[in-house]
Amino acid sequence: MRIDKFLVSQNICTRKEAQKLVRKGLVKIDSEIVKKPETKLDPNVNKVTVDGKEISYQEYVYIIMNKPKGYISASNDKNAETVVDLVPKEMRRKNLFPAGRLDKDTTGLVILTNDGDLAHKIISPKKHTSKHYLVTLARKYETE
Repeated sequence: MRIDKFLVSQNICTRKEAQKLVRKGLVKIDSEIVKKPETKLDPNVNKVTVDGKEISYQEYVYIIMNKPKGYISASNDKNAETVVDLVPKEMRRKNLFPAGRLDKDTTGLVILTNDGDLAHKIISPKKHTSKHYLVTLARKYETE
């Protein structure tokens, strides 16, 4: 993986900012200053520091949240706030999405991730992942 892509993937900065950090000599791979943004590394092997701060590599992000009422279970929407909008900026990653859905006015557990395989295991009917819901009615339910 390129060092500039690595920095972007870990939500450190944008690609342009990463290139500037590298060219300024603020990025090190295994204690050696990197001068070229296209320098390759193995994120699972190499130690990366930016301005003296070590950057831990995390390929996938898993966020468990209690979805509040009024937010939609989506990554982005032009007309409504989404569960991804609730994630602090420093925790956001590219391709972060909810693994499942709850209605806008429903509250409850939602898992946000960028791990497509895990999301598939959770939401695919073929995987038979059980889900349990507790429903509170606004008024007494009567039959007939």
